[in-house]
This record gives sequence, structure tokens and C-alpha cells, in this order.
Amino acid sequence: MAFRIMQLVPWEILCWTGIRHSPKIWFCWKKSDSGEEVAVSALLGPETFDEEGRFPREALMKICIKKPGLSSILQFDCGVISKGDNGSEFDIRNAYYIESSTHLDFSVYRGPLFSSLDPYLQDELKQYLLARGIGEGLTNFLLHHLHKREQGQYLNWLRKVEAVVTQNE
Repeated sequence: MAFRIMQLVPWEILCWTGIRHSPKIWFCWKKSDSGEEVAVSALLGPETFDEEGRFPREALMKICIKKPGLSSILQFDCGVISKGDNGSEFDIRNAYYIESSTHLDFSVYRGPLFSSLDPYLQDELKQYLLARGIGEGLTNFLLHHLHKREQGQYLNWLRKVEAVVTQNE
């Protein structure tokens, strides 16, 4: 799996975890010329329904970016949605400035609501993420991998239920 990610981002992959029974994946990479580190975690969001049925589940993606020599982190909370056969796209829901990765005090002001920012600034922050490898290739991979993992977990659950139900019959 790490090989597929390496094809998606032009940086050195530092770590990857796709714990088999966890619904979440996490990985990070480092830009070799600047030393900048990017960490991404993602999991499937809740199911949503309307009168006609169920919508495909979106992924909830968290991106943290750290510059070398600084203890502060930029954190972006994003949603990733499928565009059907036309790939996927992400939108930024929140952008936070976290002063120190060692002291996460959530009572400290981390920034305004993302939707209240000037639209130009919102676009520039999205371009900032795109320049760091957070693009359609990565979001397509995340959606595919998370849905595939969920299907595997579902089949595993069915096997366990079957084993319990059919035991001693």
C-alpha cells in the first residue's frame, strides 16, 4: 500500500499505517528539499440518507503540516467526496494554527470558522494543500481504500456472526 502512496506524492514516505481492523488510515511524508512534513489521517464518515436512498459515504480527512525548526502545526479538517466516475474532490472545513505539537490546549484560540474567511484566502489555502500532494489522486486512493477496508470488515463480521449462530447446531 505504501508503494501506491509513493506514486501519489512526490516526497519521501516516512510512515504508513493501515491497521487491519481499524477503520482509519494514517501516513506521513517529508519533502526532502525543505524538510517539511505532512501527515494525513482519514476515516469514513457517517452514512447519510434521503428519501431515495443512501448516499456514498464521504471520507473525513485530517492534514497536519509542520515546517522544520518550528513547533507549530497547521491542521486542516477536510471532507472528501466521490464525484462518481469523475474521481473525487475535497473541501476544507476548518483550518487551525496549533502553536505547539507537544502542548495541545484546546482552550486556546485556533482560528476563525473556515467558511467565514475571505473566499480568496480559502482558495489559496486549498492551493497550498494541492502543492503538497493533497489532490485528486490521493483522495481517490483514500476513498477506494477506506471503502474496500470497510467491505473487508463487514465480511469478517459476517463470518464471526455465522460462527456464533451455527456453533453447536
